[in-house]
Amino acid sequence: MRGTIAVDFDGVLHDYGKVSWRAEHVICGPPIPGAIEWLNGLSMCFNIVILTCRGRTWRGRRAVKRWLWERGFSPHCKRWQDVGLVVTDRKPLASLYVDDRAYLFDGSFPDRSAITIYNP
Repeated sequence: MRGTIAVDFDGVLHDYGKVSWRAEHVICGPPIPGAIEWLNGLSMCFNIVILTCRGRTWRGRRAVKRWLWERGFSPHCKRWQDVGLVVTDRKPLASLYVDDRAYLFDGSFPDRSAITIYNP
């Protein structure tokens, strides 16, 4: 049985740091260095779920799959539409979550002064 790894899209796979948001289906910006190779290797052993607010619409889900395909994800597929990947805006049951804005909860809560708010 293969475990599931949930990976955030923007900020983990896609570098959106200098690009302003346009729409769920418009993805500008390059991949984070090493992200596609890492994802390809991971997909050999695990089911991958991409978590993103872009997953709210079918156009957003399609854009994420196509963006990944065009940058080298899943080279064993002949068409980007065949990429065996779930893209969603819902948190799935997973063995691991990879997110650039996550806090590793170890039983103690972070002090309010240690929390910084990201304002793009």
